[in-house]
Amino acid sequence: MMNGAARYGPATVFTAGPNRHFCIDAGSQYLTDQNKINYYVLAFRLGPTAKWERHERREGLGNTSWAEFKEWIVDSIINPLNWTFDAITSYNEAKQGEAQTAEDFAAYLNTLELKLRIDDDELRKNTLYGKLREEVRREILHRDDIPYMWQGMLALATRIKNTHRLTNKRPS
Repeated sequence: MMNGAARYGPATVFTAGPNRHFCIDAGSQYLTDQNKINYYVLAFRLGPTAKWERHERREGLGNTSWAEFKEWIVDSIINPLNWTFDAITSYNEAKQGEAQTAEDFAAYLNTLELKLRIDDDELRKNTLYGKLREEVRREILHRDDIPYMWQGMLALATRIKNTHRLTNKRPS
């Protein structure tokens, strides 16, 4: 079991700057915990910001104290085990967006695969195929030249999209 100092050590270091800032501020700008949290969240990158916004929607705006927020940081962002769980969830839920290119989507999946240490090319190819937009998957299935490798699947998905863009036709 992790002792309190070890568990909260990273969060203490991570929140020390804002804590000092709030002490100096003495409540002139950051009177409420919600003001402090909003200020702190501005420093987050996109992933942690989205994660906080999901939490805030569940809990309700303004229903989290500064102390609870710091604990949430430890449990949700700093704890490496939770990074893995988040990567697994993101990987399982990933789908190519309507305006997203196959290359951009594959790069996103690749980032998650690196975090999860997924390096089997056939698994990566099949996962990429299964998460592409439905109309692209349908067109791939109608071909005689279905690729055996991840790079080939990405190249084919890109060619399909480019062909449709050039002919101004959506796949059916």
